Amino acid sequence: MIPAKIDDVFIQLTTDYSGVITNIVAGSFAKTAFIIQDSIYDFCPFLEGTLEALPLNDPFLLEGMVIVSENTEYNIDLELFKEDTQITILIHNRSNVYKYVSELNQNRNDIFFIKRELAEKNIELEKLRKIADKANEEKSRFLAMMSHEIRNPLNSILGYSEMISSEKLNKKVAEYIKNLSSAGKNLKVIVDDILDLSRIEAGKLVLVNEEISILETIQNCKNDFQHIHTNKNVELVFLASDKLPEIVLGDAVRIQQYYQI
Repeated sequence: MIPAKIDDVFIQLTTDYSGVITNIVAGSFAKTAFIIQDSIYDFCPFLEGTLEALPLNDPFLLEGMVIVSENTEYNIDLELFKEDTQITILIHNRSNVYKYVSELNQNRNDIFFIKRELAEKNIELEKLRKIADKANEEKSRFLAMMSHEIRNPLNSILGYSEMISSEKLNKKVAEYIKNLSSAGKNLKVIVDDILDLSRIEAGKLVLVNEEISILETIQNCKNDFQHIHTNKNVELVFLASDKLPEIVLGDAVRIQQYYQI
């Protein structure tokens, strides 16, 4: 006995040389389409001319054909065998197989187009990377030039501040010069950090660890703000706890930057 699952996917029949169906041997696939004494050409018109041309006693395979049974289209493969008095035809229902093959081909096409799109995107990204690299080189070149342009006048300001501070000055002017020199040194450190791209971009900006006076740092901040504070309706107040130690280890420039944010 043929299992039902197999019986439904094939039909084996015989015809005479003119294509008239003489017997249904096995299988139930599209059984209503094939009736004894009817012509097989009614449902398989592509066999016209083929049956007559079949070699005797030599199996012949016909793949990828289509028939319609009860308004349903099926993809089929046929095995033909011509004997002395009859032709045996074995028809396989390959609809599911061809469906899967079609889906695989579609997926393969989709993958091909995705790969092509990715390749195009990679080319575009490479162009953008080169543009970014060029822009980064221009930025480095600009900052290198600005390093020279900024440091020269800044060094002159610090030099003149030192020279002025060595002169005989009244107390108020001496205080101004001291504040100017302190601000100039802080600015020089900041400029050096900004222009040192290799450290900044690598995240390796190293803090100085030296003895500093927090109270002196606060006083420097106070001096800087006092000279730019012009609104008499706003009182400028700096408070420092009495518990602050006189000397601590740290980076005075960074601490002063924090207070000035």
